Amino acid sequence: KNTGTEPSLLLRSHRDASVRDVKKVTKAAALGGINKVVFGSLKTGKFD
Repeated sequence: KNTGTEPSLLLRSHRDASVRDVKKVTKAAALGGINKVVFGSLKTGKFD
């Protein structure tokens, strides 16, 4: 019984999933930040 491969496969898939989630969250945060900046400058009429 080889137990050396299964944990690493589980870890790898888990890590891939968390990386995907982090990218998704980062993308959402970046888009949210851009929207905030754009709408903020629209509201104040300032474009820096």
